[in-house]
Amino acid sequence: MAGKRGYSIFTVNEDGANRAFILQHRATEPEAVVPKSDGPVSIVSDVHILFCPWCGANLQKHYREQTQALDRSDLRVPW
Repeated sequence: MAGKRGYSIFTVNEDGANRAFILQHRATEPEAVVPKSDGPVSIVSDVHILFCPWCGANLQKHYREQTQALDRSDLRVPW
């Protein structure tokens, strides 16, 4: 469900050789109109993670053969 409303986990290409695992939350669907607010609103947030938040597995070790297949660098929040 990466790229849709809710939570997703995917990899991004860091520097050609290394991959980072991203836990991403999207508050709305990508095409949704953002509601008016008097304060700041986070529509998309990315958190770099090393371990699975549910089981504690080391993600680099556990997914070492599949990190390329999990790549969604296009969804990463730009810095």
